[in-house]
Amino acid sequence: MTLNRLPLKLQKAFIDLQEYQKINSEYINSISCDDNFQKWQINKLIKLHVKTKPLRQAIRKYLADIDQYIIILRYVFKMPIKEIMERTGYCKRSVLYHLSDSIAILNKHISISKKGKIYLRY
Repeated sequence: MTLNRLPLKLQKAFIDLQEYQKINSEYINSISCDDNFQKWQINKLIKLHVKTKPLRQAIRKYLADIDQYIIILRYVFKMPIKEIMERTGYCKRSVLYHLSDSIAILNKHISISKKGKIYLRY
């Protein structure tokens, strides 16, 4: 959902972050329900945790709280703009401004290597 409008490096980073969030929530649910979480799932969770660390650090370090909240809702939880507007109380123009500003900041601070590894530029 709208990831195709992002720069390629951010598309890949947010896809990994979506997968990390999905597996992490399954892991938390399995702990609360006393289900067994298989070893390969735990290994995948650890790999995604390491792989998405630069993006998560950049979001925490360079974006304000409201920008963090809006960008996570939009690109990780795939929430529509209308629902983000209801949750934040902002108008559509403000939400879109926060999104575009956040993407510009992240694009400036995140790079991707030839092997596909994401890292912070500075």
